[in-house]
Amino acid sequence: MGFVAKEHVVTGDHGLVAQFIRNDSLLAPRRVATYFSISQSYASWIIAQVVLYSLLIVLLFEGIFLSQHFIDIFQEFADEVGSLTDAMMLVVLTAPEIHFVIPVAVLTAVYLVMIKCRERRELIVLTGTGLGVQQFAVLAFVFGMAALSMSLVITGIIVPHTRFAFRSDLFVFRNEAITAGGTTGHFYSFPGYIVFKWPQPGAKDSALFIYQSREGGDDRAISVNNAHVSGSSQREALDLRLRDVVAVDVPNANSQQDEGWPLQIAKLSDCTACAQVDKRVMRIENYALTFDLGQLSHLEPRGIEPGEWTTAELLAISPAPHVGISGESLRKELMDRLVRSLLCLSAPFIALLAVGWTTRLTQGFALPIACGVVLCIDVIDLTIARMLNAGGVMVSVAGVTAIFACILSLAIWQIGARQSALVRPALSKV
Repeated sequence: MGFVAKEHVVTGDHGLVAQFIRNDSLLAPRRVATYFSISQSYASWIIAQVVLYSLLIVLLFEGIFLSQHFIDIFQEFADEVGSLTDAMMLVVLTAPEIHFVIPVAVLTAVYLVMIKCRERRELIVLTGTGLGVQQFAVLAFVFGMAALSMSLVITGIIVPHTRFAFRSDLFVFRNEAITAGGTTGHFYSFPGYIVFKWPQPGAKDSALFIYQSREGGDDRAISVNNAHVSGSSQREALDLRLRDVVAVDVPNANSQQDEGWPLQIAKLSDCTACAQVDKRVMRIENYALTFDLGQLSHLEPRGIEPGEWTTAELLAISPAPHVGISGESLRKELMDRLVRSLLCLSAPFIALLAVGWTTRLTQGFALPIACGVVLCIDVIDLTIARMLNAGGVMVSVAGVTAIFACILSLAIWQIGARQSALVRPALSKV
């Protein structure tokens, strides 16, 4: 491996070809099998280049994705994220979501490496020794299986756990922010409550507006002129000290409307000396209590969404992490992962086809078209998988697998039919 690379650096573009001619041991020894006759050192050199290019492309997309997601986290979770460290931790947990880039990264890497090999006339040397381009089809299958395995591991194991870790850390950060008193000018949503906190200029404490949704009766709007929040001696609790509290019960969509209530309020507002008191309005001067954060919200266990299920759990190999999830949504998640993984297997073969179609006239758009084909296959197969989803797991898996089998068969057939175009240099000057 190192000898080949060194010879190429010293002698230039034609040095590696000369090395093939001078030393037959580069091709003959250490043959893995009759269907794969390229030496292990040369195959390792090709694999190393493809892996390097793939990693660089994934890192490029990862950097773009994370930089944009960092901004989104600060905007969407500004009231929960208390520090830059918290935000960075949440951003890192979203890094595996970039798994959808793997097919395009593998396709681009294989294309670039094969173009370099073709223009250095290495492919002509291989075909001249009687090996044929099918050797690179075997390498493409190796690249595809490696990418498929990586996709299955990321989508089936890593992503479900990082999604739950993101939700768990966000829950912890939110409780820390609430315990610290919260951030002014933000809405806080809880099951049954919506709280808005706004600052009072010159005052140490802040004011609150709370809207409580109740199923059994009227909703309640609460205005607190002065609110002080402090940590409690109890774990996961906080002490509330409220002053000048006004609570008003308002009819909701489920409660029975009292037709006389709006008129009664109007009469009370017009009356300046009447002593009537509306029972729907409650005033409290001072109010203190220790509030359990678990009454506002609690962390749901992993598995409340299909995306948090591992592939083993979707296939019922491992126990289900949560109950109550519809089987249709679980099948949809499983088929999405299968389609993305099979797309990784097809990407290297599409790259070989793109190399065969690359000439001086098509070199500017052969690779973009190949990437577009991969994206179109992704969309079409996901659509077909959703259409077959109603028929059950076996029907969906069989249908998607058959589609990709046809794609691979067509690609291999075209690679063999365009072998001369694949190995013949088309960009460099002869």
